[in-house]
Amino acid sequence: MAYADQHLEKDYKSLETDVERCAVRLANSGVSRGHRVALIDADGYDMVVLLLAVWWIGGVTVPVNRTQPKDTIVRIINKSQPSYAVVGDDWAEWSGGVSVVEIQPLHRDKLVLSDLETTLPSLSASAVSAESDAMILFTSGTTGTPKGVLHSHEALTLNAMEMSAMFGLNESHRLYMNIPLYFSNSISHFLMAVFRGACLCYSTGFQFGEGLLREAESMRANVFGGVPS
Repeated sequence: MAYADQHLEKDYKSLETDVERCAVRLANSGVSRGHRVALIDADGYDMVVLLLAVWWIGGVTVPVNRTQPKDTIVRIINKSQPSYAVVGDDWAEWSGGVSVVEIQPLHRDKLVLSDLETTLPSLSASAVSAESDAMILFTSGTTGTPKGVLHSHEALTLNAMEMSAMFGLNESHRLYMNIPLYFSNSISHFLMAVFRGACLCYSTGFQFGEGLLREAESMRANVFGGVPS
């Protein structure tokens, strides 16, 4: 199993199929190698698939925390200058503040993977070098002004491989994660699970104390990834 949450479970074959279908949809919408794609209002399995689909094409992901003030989000968009964005329906309410880049919504709602056509042609994964740009992550330690950090494929891979090796992750593990997938910690843990064939058990909405333990138990998790509150 590759992914589990409160609503679904996906094995690695299903994940690969969904990623390729999503990559084809993005490519048909104009996204190509080197394009920056802002992932706004996506979380859980949607975010997992979108991250991998953009990388499949050879693009650069820009995960955006939608809970931030709108002026902060607009500043992030202006700084990162994405060519495309995957957005929610209320984009029109504040997109007028984005003037220095052209944002082209690929989907007016959250990406619903079940809506992707099953007859889409196949798309070979793009070959990228280790030094190629993979992600721009705006981070501040959750306390300051978000600053964009450019990550290469090599940096993301080495971090996840070394951490997962240290913890001895393998396909028997179910890694419980309760941190939104626009933070560096959660993306690193997601990659740790993928690289070692483990299952990412993801829970939306912050859980604490007994609630967190019950949620982890219900997903049969045997590894926990988190940070001090």
